[in-house]
Amino acid sequence: MLGTLLVTLLLTVQPSGSAQEEVLVEEVTGEATLGNGQRKVIRHPSGALYAIYSAPLQATDAVFVARSEDGGTTWREEELLSRAGIRAGLGTLELDAEGRLHAGWVDYETVGHVWHAVRTETWSVPEKISPGPDYAGFPAMVADRRGLHVLWYGAKPNSAYSHGSEYEIEHTYLTASGWSVPDLVSVGSFDALNPTAAAGPDDAVVSAWYQRSGEVYRTNVARWDGTGWEVPKTVSPPTDNAVAVSMDIGPEGTVHMVWQQFRGDIPGIAYAAFRDGEWTDPEVVAAGPAANPVVASEADGRVVAAWSTGAGVEARRRNGSWSSPIVLGAGDHPALLPGDPVHVLWTRPRGNAFELAFAPATFPSGPSGLVIAAIAVVVVSGGLLLLRRRKPR
Repeated sequence: MLGTLLVTLLLTVQPSGSAQEEVLVEEVTGEATLGNGQRKVIRHPSGALYAIYSAPLQATDAVFVARSEDGGTTWREEELLSRAGIRAGLGTLELDAEGRLHAGWVDYETVGHVWHAVRTETWSVPEKISPGPDYAGFPAMVADRRGLHVLWYGAKPNSAYSHGSEYEIEHTYLTASGWSVPDLVSVGSFDALNPTAAAGPDDAVVSAWYQRSGEVYRTNVARWDGTGWEVPKTVSPPTDNAVAVSMDIGPEGTVHMVWQQFRGDIPGIAYAAFRDGEWTDPEVVAAGPAANPVVASEADGRVVAAWSTGAGVEARRRNGSWSSPIVLGAGDHPALLPGDPVHVLWTRPRGNAFELAFAPATFPSGPSGLVIAAIAVVVVSGGLLLLRRRKPR
């Protein structure tokens, strides 16, 4: 498995009329990019791209990092992060203020624990950072200028729950002094699951997750004030189940958030933004059925959302209003790389196996085909009318 990855370059014409270049990394697991709240691909200050994913090693899922020096056209497997022979997955990446690359993942030697490694010139020896014997999973990492935040959802034994555990969002902070004692981000007596996190200008650090509130799950958001987490705020509507949260902060400081929202039994994708001190009303991005939403910012306030359906991975861009969706291709579990343009990493079926796909989210720059057709009708009709008026009597 270690060594140069097999790479294929493919040109796909989108139904919207745009074209996509895809780079395929073969021989990964069907959940190679599972974890929509996690950062799976990142751009290093050197210009190199790094991607984290799960792939089979000796018949066991393992966590690897790949590196590209040419913008994603070719990739080389750089490191096996997890321990050989022990199942692992749910990898995530983050850069700290000093340009060091951090990786987190879940090691399933027992119930599941969060592990961490950092890359300077080479990768450090991995270490377990979630304390005790209890489950910890779905880690999310975000850095500010002082250190690295790692959040996960942890299970604490509690006989009051039908599944025997209480789920909370936990947080630890890595500084020059080492790891802090984990504290709680979520509040309340109901289960909190699958955190996501993002950082923006002025050291803004925000986390979100979904938490049961009475009869439904709702999206909760909390901000780090420099010393601790503020009281969470609920964003999603009170009557609809809301799960699978993802967020990004744009260069201008706008917090973008998407989640899977159920209307009845149909899961769709919703979006809201935090700007000027308040959250916008949720918008429907995909009516569904849709799952695994992710979001990333471009420039000038533009933002891209992607998700998966039974047909594959789709995306839309918001630039004042949402564009028509583009289809990137078959597959599941998209992850986004912010930039201009945003790039998409996802897991795609290949026969009886799976491969990793990477492509820019290319949206048509001009009017859609329907608009062009309408303009043509108007022009032709106007021309005929003009000729009719000029006909000699």
